[in-house]
Amino acid sequence: MALDGVALPHEDRQRSLLVVHVDLLNQVSEIAPGLWRVSPGCTLQDLQSAGLEISAWPCSSDRGLNMAQWISLVQLPSRIGVTQACGVHAVECMYSDGVIEVLGSFGVADSQPLRSLTAQRTVPKLFQLCMNTKLQQLLAIAGQGVWPLRYRLDALMGSDGMTVNLGHIFLGHGASLGWVMAAYLEETRIQAFAEHLQQACQDEEKVPYQVRRLGEVVDHAVKRVMDPDNVYMSYPVQTG
Repeated sequence: MALDGVALPHEDRQRSLLVVHVDLLNQVSEIAPGLWRVSPGCTLQDLQSAGLEISAWPCSSDRGLNMAQWISLVQLPSRIGVTQACGVHAVECMYSDGVIEVLGSFGVADSQPLRSLTAQRTVPKLFQLCMNTKLQQLLAIAGQGVWPLRYRLDALMGSDGMTVNLGHIFLGHGASLGWVMAAYLEETRIQAFAEHLQQACQDEEKVPYQVRRLGEVVDHAVKRVMDPDNVYMSYPVQTG
């Protein structure tokens, strides 16, 4: 399955693909004060029309992006912990075996228990990857506070007391880890994101291309955990 609007990695160009358009799935609703459920086809323009101010978001100038595309394509600064402030409270995803799960805060701040056996099997494996020796070496090479991987496993590491959020692993995943059924957005965090993003951009250290290439070993391990049968798109195209 490939998401319309997301560039195909080279490995997928010879595969038989089902390219899915989600434009008609464009509902947005406030399900609790300040908490919004957004369907995958809802565009950034739709969010603005509904009253959500997302001007601080990366890629927000392209108001034609839908929520599934934004989550797949967003490139956040490579500072550990920056995912925490983006306003994404949770992500409702479909695993490659068809199981649907809502992934969000985890641990003492758990607001959504893991209900499926698939999630109960994959989440511990993701935490094990956070302790991977290769990843720890890469973190030392990249420098303090710098995240060297494509997939945002740092959202699971609780750095500096940050809340662990399983859903944030989908940020910038290139439609390769699962299928986004909906996103849950926190209005107060979205409003506060501008200042946090500005500081993260000022503090950002570019990750050398060679370090990112070394990190692909761990990235591919994440891909195998989340999509072992390669149902979704392959590891995302690198941009530099």
